[in-house]
Amino acid sequence: MNGEGWRTSVDTYSLSPESNRGSRDRALAAPGTFGRLLRSAHSAYWRGRVLQAYLAAAHWDWKRGQYAASASRAVCGLLSLALAGPSLLSRAYWQALADEHAPLSALRVIGAYENRPPAAILPERNEHG
Repeated sequence: MNGEGWRTSVDTYSLSPESNRGSRDRALAAPGTFGRLLRSAHSAYWRGRVLQAYLAAAHWDWKRGQYAASASRAVCGLLSLALAGPSLLSRAYWQALADEHAPLSALRVIGAYENRPPAAILPERNEHG
């Protein structure tokens, strides 16, 4: 009924990390991204996340043989490290590097603007999900 090649998210779950890396890489490659990320990182934690994103992308690009892209991401990562300033002394900065991902990070950003905790932003769940 769904045609040739139709897949569900369950079928492609193992591709999700690869898809996430590709999305991140395309976002970091967009013109002006580095400056926008630095301007929007208003805390030590988010400055650390900028570095973590660039280092992870540099590693991923290197493993795929994309050496120029890897070098570009590494330079941006090193530059973000150099521009981190006093954040380097913060535990939150280094925790951002250690975190594999930031659970509910988008909800934290929205919540900060709306002055609400992330849990208050989540949609109500019914018995189906």
